[in-house]
Order: sequence, then structure tokens, then C-alpha cells
Amino acid sequence: MTEMVWIIVAATSLLLGGTVLAFAGRSGRRQLAGRIAEVQPAMAAVREVSTGQRTLRLPRFVLIDRLLGLNHELASDTMIPILRCVLMGALGGAAVYAVAHLLLGVDQPYSIGAAAVAGCYYARLSVSKKRGKIEDKMEDELSQALGVIIRCVRVGLPVVEGMRAVGGELPAPTGPEFRRCVDQIALGESFDTALQQMAARCSLPGYRFLAVTISLQRQTGGNLSETLDNLAETLRKRKALRLKVKALISEPMATVTVLSVLPFVVGAILMAVRPDYVMTLFTTDSGRLILGIAVVIQSIGLLVIRTMIKQTLA
Repeated sequence: MTEMVWIIVAATSLLLGGTVLAFAGRSGRRQLAGRIAEVQPAMAAVREVSTGQRTLRLPRFVLIDRLLGLNHELASDTMIPILRCVLMGALGGAAVYAVAHLLLGVDQPYSIGAAAVAGCYYARLSVSKKRGKIEDKMEDELSQALGVIIRCVRVGLPVVEGMRAVGGELPAPTGPEFRRCVDQIALGESFDTALQQMAARCSLPGYRFLAVTISLQRQTGGNLSETLDNLAETLRKRKALRLKVKALISEPMATVTVLSVLPFVVGAILMAVRPDYVMTLFTTDSGRLILGIAVVIQSIGLLVIRTMIKQTLA
């Protein structure tokens, strides 16, 4: 009986050990495959598919990406929360449908069409805002990356080692992009091509400046640490100028915010004081028409102001 128990325990141990080793090996292979896929350009992977498929992603996801204006080949777009953007678009579309159908009395098919267009616009607007925040973070992290590379070069290390240090220290998306560039170089890609691909993925002027600077220095020679230091100083000046412009437009932005919120505040106060007076806008056809026209005019005004501010910051 005791021998039978030991045999069962030994067999169970061997089975568990083999299972763990199998999963460990599979996990290692998956990590290696993911690492290799990470350093390969996405378009090359699509071209190498021999099954005749035109894309590796599901069509519905491609359609959502096109509606939202997402490009997953860019480093910034890989970190955008798609669900949140879709929810913002749904809320915007519902608001437009309520204004068009319930307030203005527009027919339901036209109201649904207007709501769909508005939903796509608000979803793309949410994506654009999130992309802008991520790109601002990438610009800040690029200055830190240049500092790490400059220190590595000054102590006698090659640029690749400095980029590897950046990939290990900085968070996403800057760190993984530098690590991907180093991996491409390790797999046989030329240094200049890897830098150009990283600049294309990041899609920011600072990364293009970095790629051009290092490529020219490799061809012409010179003090690389001094060149990168000048580049870092240029990026800091550009950031300071951009912050100055934002400070100058902060006052009109505050004015726009107050003017946008003021009608709702006045409406809430009137609702508390004279509810029958305010309910006329919701219970009569002329009141709903006036309210709908006011909402449309205010939306157009906010859109024009946003476009002017965006052109100022460009």
C-alpha cells in the first residue's frame, strides 16, 4: 500500500513537472516570437503572409480604426484607449440626436444620420486629444533620452549602448521604441534605417532631428556629445516657446470655458426660480426650436474657436 502511494506521488510529480516545463517552454517561445515580431516592420509582416490574406487584423477592427483615425504603426496610437474614445463618440452622437429629433423636430432618419456623423467626429476628437497628450509626453521623455545618450557617449560608450540604456530606463512609449530600434540593429538592420523607422513610428520633429543628426555625424564625423547637446538645447527652446504660446492663449480659453458653461448655469438658476418659465422651451414647438438653434450656434462657435487655437499652436 505504501509503495502504491509513493508510485502515485512520483507519477503526479512527474506529470506536474512535465506540465510546468512544457508551459515554460511554450511561454519562452511565445516571448521570443513576440520579440521578433516586435522588431519587424508591420508592413513587411503583412507582405510575407502566404495565405493570400490582405491583412492580419479582423475587418471590424480595421473599420473602427479608420473611423477613429487610428494608425497602429505610430507609437502614440498604440497607447490610446479605444473603448473610452468610442464611448465619447456615443455620448456625442446621443446628444446630437436629442437636439435634432427632440428639440428641432427633425425626422428620425436624418437625426440618426446626423448623430452618426457627430459620433464619429467626437470619437476622432477624443483620439486627437489623447494623441496630443501622449506626444507631449514623448517630447518630454525625448529630452531625458538625449541626456542619457549624451552621458553614455561622454564616458566612451557607443550610441547603441546609450539607446539600449534609454530602452531600459524610460517608460512606454519612448523606452520600447528605443529598445525596438536597438533590436533591429542587432538583427542586422542598418543603423540609419533603424533610426529612420523609429522616427517614422514616433512621427515627431524631435525624433526626426535625432535621426538626421546621428546619421550626419556618422558620415561627417565630429563631437557627437556636443552635437546631441545642441539638439537637446534646441528641443528645450522649442518646448519653452510652445509653453509660452499656451500661456498666451490661456486667457481666451478661460473666456471660452466661462461662456460655454454660463448658459447652463443661468438655465439651472432660472429652473430653480421660475420652472414654468424655463419649461416653455421644452413643452412648446417654438421653445424647442429656439433651444435647438441656440445649441447649434454655440456648437459652431466653439468649433471655430477650437480651430483657431489649433492653428495658433501648430
